[in-house]
Amino acid sequence: MGLKSPASATSASALDQALREAARARTRVLETVTTAEIIEILAAAARVWLQPHFAPRTRMLAMLARDLRMPKALLEKGFDAVFGAINEEALQHLVDSEVDDPAALDGPIPIGNGRHARLLGPRVVFHSLAGNVPGLSIPPIVAALLSRSICIVRDSDRQPHLTAAFAATLAEYSQDLAAMVIPATWRAGDMGMEKLVFEQAQRVELTGSDSTMRSMVSRHPRRPIVTRGSRISFGVVPRESDTDQWKDGFANDIVMYEGLGCLTPHVIYVEGPDKRAKRLARLLGIALSRLEALYPRVPRDLPAETRRRSFLDVVEMNCARDRESFMVRGRGDGFAVHYRPQSALAMGPGLRCIVVAPVADRGELFEHLRNAQMPLAAVGLGLDSQSNAYVDLSAGFEDLGVTLICEPGRMQQPPIQWAQDGHRRLADMLEWRTVEENA
Repeated sequence: MGLKSPASATSASALDQALREAARARTRVLETVTTAEIIEILAAAARVWLQPHFAPRTRMLAMLARDLRMPKALLEKGFDAVFGAINEEALQHLVDSEVDDPAALDGPIPIGNGRHARLLGPRVVFHSLAGNVPGLSIPPIVAALLSRSICIVRDSDRQPHLTAAFAATLAEYSQDLAAMVIPATWRAGDMGMEKLVFEQAQRVELTGSDSTMRSMVSRHPRRPIVTRGSRISFGVVPRESDTDQWKDGFANDIVMYEGLGCLTPHVIYVEGPDKRAKRLARLLGIALSRLEALYPRVPRDLPAETRRRSFLDVVEMNCARDRESFMVRGRGDGFAVHYRPQSALAMGPGLRCIVVAPVADRGELFEHLRNAQMPLAAVGLGLDSQSNAYVDLSAGFEDLGVTLICEPGRMQQPPIQWAQDGHRRLADMLEWRTVEENA
């Protein structure tokens, strides 16, 4: 495939032109393209990005490895997770599970009293995304196109190219669907572009740091905005489970994306006698040593490395004061596992640093979770899903706001329908429109 990525809209005139083309494309999609065809096109485009020697993938991996300072081999695993989640079966499940009447996506259906209506997303949806991990734009693009919405995407300056590259791949299968994806970039503080996008979009979704989102929301006080801010993830090994079984899965979750995403575990709680948690801490050290040999950690910018060094210094002081605490560290401090009793669920520096803490029982575990310093995201639950305790634990986690429950090793591979805040990715965008209304 000779792919040429579409240029990002960097000015008001470029955005206006892209929106006009997208509107014409959307009209054709509404009239002629079925949900089944959209699913087939999205899955085909994603499948190409799973090919190891696909030239745009190769170029993008090299660029991201440089810009995000992550091992290329780890990013390859990330691409496989992102694009592997987009297949016909997963997309059909997304539609079937979130859309009351999938036929209404394809065209108007009878709703009574001689009236007909259709399920549609907003004409334009705008996503402003963080840049800590790659591929954050792909699930929103998928949901937007299934809902027949034009999708303006503003990626982080740290990785501004993947959206345009994926849109170029889409264009090989459907020029119209590709035209409905508009990559946009502008410098921070360009209020003209921000105001224009907010005026054009019927739905605005922001993902990023709490401070960045507060700043943007404050500039548009009367505008409904969906915000997805900082969340924390953790691991749990219940008393019913064997600690040895989960060491490799947790190690992979810790190393993936260098621990900078909201799905990275920061504390792993091990229920039962202290010796279970101590054993897991040491086994994690062995597993992380293997991964360090495969994917050597790349030093990051000075602020990130300073936070990491500060964490290690505090751990060393804690271990010196508390004879029960200890640290397992890699060669050259490539990783650090801190065994620490009575550890609160708090955000660490990531970058292959993890805390392992014993908890005596479920009461102590849930006390730590209720007192977490920020909303919960994912739990890596080291327990057979067929266990009698699995349902009860999962219900307890969900009551506390956990949005993803999975086995260790899969925390960084959420399904396409997962949204960080637990809302429904596709259904929340859809509204009934009667044929008399302007789509």
